[in-house]
Amino acid sequence: MDDKPAVEEIDYKEFLDDYPLLDKFRQVAPGSYKHCQNVSSIVESIAKELDMDVDLMKVCASYHDIGKINYPQYFSENQSTKTNIHDSLAPDVSCRYITGHLSDGIMILMQHEFPMKAIEIISEHHGDTVLRQFHKNDPEAPEDNYRYKSRKPSSSEAVVLMLVDSVEALARSEFMRQRDGEGSGDFIKRAVQSTIDRLDDDDQLDNVVHGLIKRVKKIIIRELEASYHKRVSYDDEPDKVKE
Repeated sequence: MDDKPAVEEIDYKEFLDDYPLLDKFRQVAPGSYKHCQNVSSIVESIAKELDMDVDLMKVCASYHDIGKINYPQYFSENQSTKTNIHDSLAPDVSCRYITGHLSDGIMILMQHEFPMKAIEIISEHHGDTVLRQFHKNDPEAPEDNYRYKSRKPSSSEAVVLMLVDSVEALARSEFMRQRDGEGSGDFIKRAVQSTIDRLDDDDQLDNVVHGLIKRVKKIIIRELEASYHKRVSYDDEPDKVKE
């Protein structure tokens, strides 16, 4: 007779759709919320093909930036003007605000009694990466001063979230540049590969199961192409006389 206690199954769906915290996120930090929804869509496809818990992954993707509701104006996706608040801040101060969204998010999720598995995955989605855009403005400081204070991804789920989060933001930026005539080439494949190379060079992918990155890469490219290539196709036509 098996005397082991039954493992309680968690219904992750209850944290999606009409969950009050998600609605607050949408209202307070609409840009960050939209990014999380984009990440969730891609993550859902990956989870289905890799036989991961789809609802768990959708929760992680939907809330991975929830900490930004504390200081939404410090994140570019929520800024409604071209003025960047970080232009008037010292780089180390900016770093504290940006990296702080991770610990803020963990506290918020714990207060709302989110499942620990989801919190653990979310807590690792930046690993201990360096905020290079701020460190380059303070080159005399040790690089470690500009790292996230978190551990590197320890699960396939955390690796997937890290990759999709980074790639979605970069691909969107590259799309805007190409739309404005500043970009060139296949920006999607470039964004995906440069993200993988950057994270691999920083030893963030050391705990990845062999072959995972290759499979995830293909799915991310496919999903992003479905989102962006139809809109970019207009720019792929030969130059026409503009009125």
